[in-house]
Amino acid sequence: FWCTAMGCESEPIPEPTPELQIALDVIANDVRRQQERETAKLAEPVPNVEVAPAFVNSIGMKFVEIPGGEFLMGSSESDLNASPDEKPQHSITVAGPIFMGMYEVTQQEYLAVTGSNPSYFSPKGQGARQFTGLFDLSMPVEQVTWDEANKYCEQLSTLPEERIARRNYRLPTEAEWEYACRAGSTTVWSFGNDVDDLHRYAWYADNSNGQTHRVGLKLPNEFGLFDMHGNVWEWCSDPYVENAYSRRDADPQSSREQNSRRVMRGGGWFYGMANTRSACRDNGVSSVRYGLTGFRIVCELYDQPAD
Repeated sequence: FWCTAMGCESEPIPEPTPELQIALDVIANDVRRQQERETAKLAEPVPNVEVAPAFVNSIGMKFVEIPGGEFLMGSSESDLNASPDEKPQHSITVAGPIFMGMYEVTQQEYLAVTGSNPSYFSPKGQGARQFTGLFDLSMPVEQVTWDEANKYCEQLSTLPEERIARRNYRLPTEAEWEYACRAGSTTVWSFGNDVDDLHRYAWYADNSNGQTHRVGLKLPNEFGLFDMHGNVWEWCSDPYVENAYSRRDADPQSSREQNSRRVMRGGGWFYGMANTRSACRDNGVSSVRYGLTGFRIVCELYDQPAD
């Protein structure tokens, strides 16, 4: 290209000698092995450092207690990957405590309540034809609509053991989700600003091998929550409003209630590092089934009856 652009004549490239070809092959093999080692390092699970849950419900779901507090929601001006949809940063107070699922809802937990498993990456899903033997029910449920996620919360809340325990389940609000994800941090990710550390906390495009993974294989954030970055996108309860942070005072509540699009957070296995940031926002139509989307739930505890 350079010679053509400058109008010069290029010499034909000679064929390498057998000795040179052997040397080139050795170098190529060394480069390939190094790339394989780096890929394996990114995909390697980290030791499980699970904290003690606040409680375990009747189907085995673990919940952590998160204290309420104030935080800056959204992206700072210094975040070069931020979109206008994440700005301006603004102070939000989250009432606490919040009892949030330690993990994304798994296929086993979804199956136990609904009797179905819509997941692509599942033992009986369409993905099993491509990835035989790699799946189990401790992977996050996916291909769940927002409507189905809410229905799941309603069904779980009506189980006899949950009613006796006075527990009610719902999706987190967008503010609750980001507050829980940040876990007191003000950085791009809950663990800091260094993207080189992301593989220790998240399954994303660079290390997922094109699929979801069992929950809890990566490191948790400071609140003890796993997979807040990556694995699957997570539904929030809020209607989605574009550039909502700059329109908070001007946007009427009625228009929010009529909006069929709902907020997604956290990024997923198919997406790059920018989508796993704590402040990143996405959205989808509540009735549409997206292949990359699951959910995490919040439990509200009502006053316990006397013994």
